[in-house]
Amino acid sequence: MQKITWLFTFLITLTLSTVIIIFFEDERVSNYNAPKEAYQVYLAGEKIGVVKSKDKLEEYIDKKQAEIKEKYNVDKVYPPKALNIQKHISYAGKVLDEKQIYEIIKEKSPFTVKGWTFTIKSTEEGQEDKVVNVVDYELFLNAIHKTVEAFVSADEYKLFLEEKQPEIKTTGKIIEDIYIPSEQIKEKETYISTDEYIFTDENELAKFLLFGTTEEQQKYKVKEGDTISQIAFDHKLGTSEFLIVNPEFKNPNSLLFPGQEVSVGLINPLFDVVVEEHIVSDQEIRFATEITYDESLPYGETKVIQEGINGIERVIQKRQTTNGAITNVQIDRASTTTIKEPVKKKIVQGIKTPTGGTITISSDGNWVWPTNTPYVITSEYGYRWRKFHNAIDISGTGYGSPIYAAKAGKVILSKYHSEFGNYIIIEHEDNIYTLYSHNAKNFAKVGQTVEAGQIIATMGNTGYVVGVTGTHLHFAVYVGNPNLPGAKTTNPMSLYK
Repeated sequence: MQKITWLFTFLITLTLSTVIIIFFEDERVSNYNAPKEAYQVYLAGEKIGVVKSKDKLEEYIDKKQAEIKEKYNVDKVYPPKALNIQKHISYAGKVLDEKQIYEIIKEKSPFTVKGWTFTIKSTEEGQEDKVVNVVDYELFLNAIHKTVEAFVSADEYKLFLEEKQPEIKTTGKIIEDIYIPSEQIKEKETYISTDEYIFTDENELAKFLLFGTTEEQQKYKVKEGDTISQIAFDHKLGTSEFLIVNPEFKNPNSLLFPGQEVSVGLINPLFDVVVEEHIVSDQEIRFATEITYDESLPYGETKVIQEGINGIERVIQKRQTTNGAITNVQIDRASTTTIKEPVKKKIVQGIKTPTGGTITISSDGNWVWPTNTPYVITSEYGYRWRKFHNAIDISGTGYGSPIYAAKAGKVILSKYHSEFGNYIIIEHEDNIYTLYSHNAKNFAKVGQTVEAGQIIATMGNTGYVVGVTGTHLHFAVYVGNPNLPGAKTTNPMSLYK
């Protein structure tokens, strides 16, 4: 009986043990998760969750951004720049759906669109580079074309691009090249964050490229009697600058009418538009004046024996402009031809005094042009880029070419200055002084008396010229000694009218 009881107990125990083992084995199997392929999502280095499909997440982001697509006229929207999706083998943990991850991303970081970033290197030392974002490469090119048209007429530019410029038969010009220095603009195809400014309008972008801002430019309403040159001067603009921002006017003599609105904004191009031209033009040769003296005529009496007539010479030049300003001129002097010889003006002056004696006066009654001809005035007297230029810059006659005294007088200064380079100041009658600067070499000495037309220096590029006009003469005229307070400049061209 005891054996039977023992056997029964053994069998029950064995059965229970088997059940327990099977239970725990089943529990172990049920708790085992096979590895799953998923994607860990990081935003700016921070884990924000795991998704099953990277493609579905990106598709969901693209699907939900209809507003961005419409704003930038794009077909696809991409995740933020800081989003990083890595393949992930997961044994456990919660897998989020695309919507959950999208909502987290949307709250933390802006999405992106595919486009182009253009970095424009500043042309001014100390200024930051500018960055322009566009989704359409053609939009940037079109804005560049519009910017170029600020410095070259649309018709001329079109003929240049189509290689249809007419041949020069007598006088005229052709554009040989238009370019932007390659180092000034760097481009990159990239993903652009929608919290950055992205240009979508080529006119707005062209305005930004020309003025350095998208803000509205200052306007002026024309009044009765206004002229382009006067409006420009009153707003500290050069006439050429005025014509750039108001391209509807073809030249400084264009007619204005009261109430007309014109722009007086200051251009500040973000890059250099360089234009190289071949120009054939006719230039006046100023007539000389020959004075003789008659002892039989009373002092002060003058007779014009022969009127002066200016001549004409045909000049061929290569001219380079940068943003509308002349930066280099090369005149083909060997090809310069005289179309019409100038005729001297002949004057007879009386020198007889009431007492019977005579008074000899100097023969420098007229102003002599201070350089050889032909020449080019590369910078006028007046404002340029809101700064007043108190002289004219004369170029094109070549390095080392002669500089002449514009009128007889006494040299009061001949020296070097860090700004003017080698320069000379001559004192003339009637409290008039002339200044000649950037000279290669000075010949005239302090205290020396010079005659009108006498060589006093040679043309150069010494001092502070910044490479703007290279070799040139900075010719200024003062009323009053420029070294003393109260001296004022006047336009040198007024002496030659």
